[in-house]
Amino acid sequence: FIEMILKIIAFGLGPRNLPFCGPSVPSPSASHEEKERYAIDRTYLGDPFNQIDAFVVVVSVLSFFPGLDFLKIFRALRPLRLLIRQRNTKVILMSASYAVPAVLNIGMFLLVFFVVFGILCVDAFKGRFYFCDFGELENPPTVQNKQECLDAGFEWVNPQENYDNMYEAILTLFQVATLSGWNIIMYYSIDAVGVDQQPRVDHQPAWGLMYFIFIFLCAFFAMNLFIAVLIDKFNKLHEQFNGSAFLTNAQRRWSKFYKIAAATKLSAAIPISTHPVRKYFQERIG
Repeated sequence: FIEMILKIIAFGLGPRNLPFCGPSVPSPSASHEEKERYAIDRTYLGDPFNQIDAFVVVVSVLSFFPGLDFLKIFRALRPLRLLIRQRNTKVILMSASYAVPAVLNIGMFLLVFFVVFGILCVDAFKGRFYFCDFGELENPPTVQNKQECLDAGFEWVNPQENYDNMYEAILTLFQVATLSGWNIIMYYSIDAVGVDQQPRVDHQPAWGLMYFIFIFLCAFFAMNLFIAVLIDKFNKLHEQFNGSAFLTNAQRRWSKFYKIAAATKLSAAIPISTHPVRKYFQERIG
């Protein structure tokens, strides 16, 4: 809390676009350095990482007041105050924030696949995952349909993962994409016979191919897309700021000049000859 107060006193509250929260706008006659310093919002709340820091501090202070005990759950964000002080962590967080628009585009792309496969599965398996629950019976009788199951005194149940509507279909496909119990759902589809019909083992094994295609597109391929977007944004951020996302424009110009000067090799001057003829031509040629 004391650190936050000292920073606000030193840099101003901010962000700069709010009145009385930052330095005044430089005059037209101000120097280039003054205009450059103003171009970068150095106020306390002008830095997104300080905004996270301030949120954690304010929530921690408010949690001590009566009736605001529920705010204590936000104390779990305290480790963020340590992470945002690490240079490499800042670059990663900035890369992730810049990658949000591209990630949303990938999410929309995946949603199309989920809808297409959802429509296919609802049309093929709606009401066909029901089966006769024999409980813990060791030698269950053979039943062919729902009526025989109910007449025998058993329950006709539907598994939690099903394709009875689009909502359930997308939830089921999302579980398949996470590879959590996907093989059980695949076997439900392979064994499905029809509405109010008892499933039979390996009734339609060709449906297993659909799950392999879906997992390849929406699990392996999609995960690689997300990783590729993050790496691409990280590399662009690294190149854009010459290896540092936290240098000012003046510092970047100096870094560029220093690299050029360090890479420049000066040729050694040829000593002037003492012979008059050679000296004459050396002076003329340069």
